[in-house]
Order: sequence, then C-alpha cells, then structure tokens
Amino acid sequence: MKALVRNLDGLVIDTSVNHFPEMNVATWVDCPENVQNGWVYLENNFIDTNPTPEPIPAIKQMREQRNHLLQQSDWMAVSDRTMTQAQIDYRQALRDLPATADPQLDENGNLTNVTWPRL
Repeated sequence: MKALVRNLDGLVIDTSVNHFPEMNVATWVDCPENVQNGWVYLENNFIDTNPTPEPIPAIKQMREQRNHLLQQSDWMAVSDRTMTQAQIDYRQALRDLPATADPQLDENGNLTNVTWPRL
C-alpha cells in the first residue's frame, strides 16, 4: 500500500494499493495498511491527526454521574423549603462519594465498584 503525501506539508491526500498516478505536488510513499487520508507524514513516520480519544477515567466518570444526581436533587435544597434528614443524608453521601468510593471501569468502559446512595 502507498500513501500520496503532499510535498508542501506532508498531508496524506490519498491511499492506494495498486494505482499510483504521477503528480507534481505530491509523492507516493510506502505506508502501513491503516494509514488514512488526513494523516501527516513527518520524518519517515505517519501520524494520525485525529487519534481516538482516551477513555474517561473511572473517577471522572463517577464525578460526572454524581454531579448529575446532585443537580437533579437541587430542588430539595431551595431556600423556601426544609429538607428532610433523608434528603440531607442523600445529598451529603453524594458529595462524599469521591472520598468513600473506589470506582473502576469494566472491560466495556462501564463504571463499577460504586455504591450509589439512595433516597
């Protein structure tokens, strides 16, 4: 397989297995099978300019879910309302989660090892 690399900036503008038309502004270079248009060829290496994002770490994922639950329960804490002890305990347990939980991610990237408080 070859990649057609633009001479000006090393941008891969085409890939091909068997058809290599001549061009003045680009050069065909041997490349691995996974190279795609938009990659950059720099110092004899192909660089993916749009790499797959890293998965969200477990603690960050847990905090995002916790913050969502706190947001959903904000109505309990409005100034013209008195919260029950159960509501106070629930919201405090949510706020304490980062210190009390040991979040993990399973092989599918799902959050595990967190005991979510219940109201």
